Amino acid sequence: MTARITPPRPQGQARLDLSAPPGLPPAPEPYDGHRLLGLVRARLGFILVMTALLSGLAVPLVLSTEPRYRASARVLIHGPLARELSLGTGTGTPGPDVGLEVERLRDRDTAVAMIGALGLETREEFNPALRVPSPPEALLDGLVARLPLRLRPAARGGEAPSPLDRVIANFDAALGLDRQGSTGVVSISFTSRDPGLAAASANALGEVYQRLRNDRWRARIDGARDWLATRIAAQRARVDAAAAALRDFEEGAGEAAPAGQEQELQALALRLSALREARAGLRTERAAAAAAATSGAVAPRGEPAEITALRGELEAQQRRLDTLARTYGENYAEVTGTRAAAAATRAALREALDARGELLARQDEALAAQEADTRTELAAARSRLARAGAASTVRDGLAAAVEAESVTLRQLEAQRATLDGEAALPAVEVEVLQPATVPLRPSGQSRKVLLAMAVLAAGVFSVTLAALREMHAARRRPQPSPEGAHGNGQPVPARS
Repeated sequence: MTARITPPRPQGQARLDLSAPPGLPPAPEPYDGHRLLGLVRARLGFILVMTALLSGLAVPLVLSTEPRYRASARVLIHGPLARELSLGTGTGTPGPDVGLEVERLRDRDTAVAMIGALGLETREEFNPALRVPSPPEALLDGLVARLPLRLRPAARGGEAPSPLDRVIANFDAALGLDRQGSTGVVSISFTSRDPGLAAASANALGEVYQRLRNDRWRARIDGARDWLATRIAAQRARVDAAAAALRDFEEGAGEAAPAGQEQELQALALRLSALREARAGLRTERAAAAAAATSGAVAPRGEPAEITALRGELEAQQRRLDTLARTYGENYAEVTGTRAAAAATRAALREALDARGELLARQDEALAAQEADTRTELAAARSRLARAGAASTVRDGLAAAVEAESVTLRQLEAQRATLDGEAALPAVEVEVLQPATVPLRPSGQSRKVLLAMAVLAAGVFSVTLAALREMHAARRRPQPSPEGAHGNGQPVPARS
């Protein structure tokens, strides 16, 4: 047995104390799982009450969210094959710009046509005017109504949008368009509370777009054809005038003329043709003016501005008279006054038309006199050219003029034939690759998942709030005095 002897400690020697000096706070201990579990146990009632309260506030919001269904269709946009092969080279012409066609799918006219075709303006989902505001929305509207006009959103943004604009905005928000890479394939998706409406909208957009696109295309072609018809008529008149000048010259062609006589004869023939053309146009204008003077309702081309103004004033007075007569009857005072004003305007218009007709008649007489003088000069020039025997040179010049005008006429007619061929073809063709079907499940998260997420978030928030309260209570709790310290804070030497 071994004895252990401990040497005696010197009397009066103090034991070394390595604890923290008095007055300093103890070092914080790390938060571990046991402490968190203890916190939950200690604050369980508070956590459950807060979680229930926050979950109760979230329940109306979650239940107010209605399920939305999304349907998608895939279409192929391309040009008609006949247009691609119109050159006859087999290589075809470039097809439509699919990027621009996608923008046309989004334009306002397409949206308005879709809204009218599907009756979206009668659905509460798309027309905010039909919605019954919820209590929070009604409270918010009341607060906004109490704001000054300069602070209200409608006042800052200008005029309030119309009901149709609101429906179009909701339609655009529900519509989704996605082009598949650089191909002509476009994915059309539509989201709605009604699964049938979602599928019908996705399928109908391609048809509505194609109809509007082709209508616009034909309207452009019709405008170009009308313009070409006017140009062709004017050009044909130029060809006829040049041909008439050539015939008139050939009737009196003779021997060669001295130097300079060929140019003079050609100038006279062209001037005579111009006078004939001017008289033909003037006769047409006189006939239109006479018809306008008879009916008072036809506006011929080239009509002076004052006559046009009188015609517009008469039409406005007549429309007002018809409206007043249907509303108040024929014996109403304002109806009588309007009828008298319309009669005065009609008389002024007829007087102006008569004056216009007389002016055109005098102009026609002046042109007839100029034509007679030109004929006389042309006859004299022909006589000189017949004696001189230089008709061939002038004939060649007039024939070249006829040929040049004829070439221009043929080019215009070829352009019209091209437009006639384009009018028979659609602007684009839409091929449905995959029609939209009625979705069976709503898109996004269900109400159960949203409610579970809301309860989870409320629980996490409640635990966090409980931890903050516990930390605040710990700071306010009085700290115990250090072990072995006097009232003056000096360490107490340990006794042996």
